[in-house]
Amino acid sequence: VIILGLYRTSIKGKIILFFRFHNQIKKKQQEVVGFLEANKIDFQQMDIAGDEDNRKWMRENVPGEKKPQNGIPLPPQIFNEERYCGVRSWAVNRNLSFPLYYANN
Repeated sequence: VIILGLYRTSIKGKIILFFRFHNQIKKKQQEVVGFLEANKIDFQQMDIAGDEDNRKWMRENVPGEKKPQNGIPLPPQIFNEERYCGVRSWAVNRNLSFPLYYANN
C-alpha cells in the first residue's frame, strides 16, 4: 500500500511571507486534497507550520530544479516516501490520467 505524504501548512497568515501567498497556498492545498480524496488515494498530511522537522525535511527534499528562484519551496508538496512527486505545477494541471505517485514534475 502506497501512502503519500502531503506537506501542507495550517498557518493563517501569521508570517508575512506566508500571508502574501496564503490564499494561493490554501486554494492549491484544497485542490490537491480534493483530488486525492476523490480518487481514493491514501495520503498523510504533514503540517509544516507547526512542525519544524516537517518544514526542514520538505525544503531539503524538493529537488533543486523544482525549487523557486528564492530556493524556498512552498506547500503543497507531495512525496512518495523519499521520492518527490511535485505538486506546485501539478496542482493546476488536472488533465493527468495516471496515478499521482507516478508524477515526476
